[in-house]
Amino acid sequence: MTAQQVTLTPLGGSGEFGTNCMAITAGDRILVIDAGTKLAAGADSQMVRVGPDLSWLRARRERIEGVVLTHGHDDHVGALAEICAFASAPVWGSPFTLGLADRRLRESGPPQARLRTVRDRQRVEIGPFGVEFVPVTHSIPGTTALVITTPAGTIVHSADFKLDADPVDGRLTDLARLRAAGDAGVRALLVDSSNAMVPGRTPSERTVGPAIARLIAGAPGAVFLCSFASHIHRIQQAADALSRSGRRLSLIGSRLVEAADLAAALGLLRIAPDLRVSARAAAALPRSRMAWFLSGSQAEPGSALVRLGAGVLPEARVHPGDRLLYLGRPIPGNEQTVVRVLGEIARQGADVHASADAGLHVSGHGAQQDLVEMIDVVRPRALVPVHGTRAHLEAAAALAGRAQPPPPEAIVLLDGERLALAPEGAKKIVD
Repeated sequence: MTAQQVTLTPLGGSGEFGTNCMAITAGDRILVIDAGTKLAAGADSQMVRVGPDLSWLRARRERIEGVVLTHGHDDHVGALAEICAFASAPVWGSPFTLGLADRRLRESGPPQARLRTVRDRQRVEIGPFGVEFVPVTHSIPGTTALVITTPAGTIVHSADFKLDADPVDGRLTDLARLRAAGDAGVRALLVDSSNAMVPGRTPSERTVGPAIARLIAGAPGAVFLCSFASHIHRIQQAADALSRSGRRLSLIGSRLVEAADLAAALGLLRIAPDLRVSARAAAALPRSRMAWFLSGSQAEPGSALVRLGAGVLPEARVHPGDRLLYLGRPIPGNEQTVVRVLGEIARQGADVHASADAGLHVSGHGAQQDLVEMIDVVRPRALVPVHGTRAHLEAAAALAGRAQPPPPEAIVLLDGERLALAPEGAKKIVD
C-alpha cells in the first residue's frame, strides 16, 4: 500500500442488516465508522445480539486513529465496547449518540472509551483524516453524515438518513453542505441502501402523529404504546397526543427511561411535568386516563412488551377494552417473534393496532427517490452502497443510473472485501 492509497473495508453491515462497521485506511492509519450489533437467533431460538467480525481490526489495533459514530442505534454503537476493549482510540459523536453509547459501555463494565462530543457541522482532525459532522434526518436525534477528507480525496458517508422536509425537531438534512462537498469533488459516496428497493420517497415522520392521536382519542380503556426506545420523535408525538386527550403517561423499560431522560436533559424531548407519572401513580388513575409507553419493540426476552404479553408486567396489565399501538417495525428476520407477542396481548382483550395497517410507522431510511437525490447532490466519482443485504446493495448501485449525472463507478462491496480508491479508479484488492 502506498502512503497516499486509501482503502475501504466494511467489517459489518455490507451484505447483511445490522453490525454496521466500516474501516477507512490511509497509508497504515485507520478510521473506524460505527460499531454495531444485530439481533440473531441463538442456540435456544431466543434472539440475541451479535457483533461484526472485528478480527481484522483487532490485528491492527495500534493503527486505529479514532472511531466516529453516525448515530446511537444499537446496529451502529452496540459493539463499541468490544472495540474499546482492544483499542484506546478516541470516539467522536453527537451528544445524544455518545450519551446512548456511554450507557452501552457501562453495561459492559467500567467505561474504557475516550468520548469526545461534537456539534453539528464541526470538523475534527483525526490523524490523516478530517471529519465533518453534517446533520441528517433519521429516526433518532443527533444523526450525522460524515464528510471525510483523505489523501485520495473526499469521502461522504450518508449515515442512515431520509430527506424529511418537515422533521419533528426541525433539524433538516443539510443538503447545502453536502452539495458544497460535491462542488469541491467527492471521491466516493457511501450511501444507506436499507430502502433501496422501496419506490418513491419516504414520508415525513410527522405523518404518524395524526394516526397516533386518532387512535388514542378513540380508546375506551387504557392505552399501551411501544416503539424503539430511542425513537424520541415518536415518543414526542405520542406525548403531545396524550396531553391533548387528558391522559397521563408512564414509561416502562430501563432503556426507554434512560433514552427519554437523556433526551429531556439535552432539550430533545419535552414532556409536561404533570403528564408523566410514576407506575404507582398510574395504578391509582382510571384506565381511561392512563397510557403506558413500553420498551421492547423487537420482543427482546425480558422486555416490557414481552412481559405484558405474558401477563407478568408488575406495572400494568391488559384489560378487555384496552388498546395497544405498535409504533415500529420488526427488524428483518424478527417478524414472527413480534407477531407472536402482539397476538398474546390481543388474546388478553386488547385492541391491537400495528404499524402496517394503521399508519403508525414510517421508515427512518430514505427510499429510492431520496437516494437518487442524495447521489445528485453529492455527485461522487464512485458510489459504494452500505447497510443492507447484497440485494439491497445491488439495488442501491442500480440507482446510480437514475442520477444526473450518473457516478462513473458503482461498486458493491461486501463484508471483508477491500476497495482501493486510486487516482485511476476504484479497484477491489485481491490478496
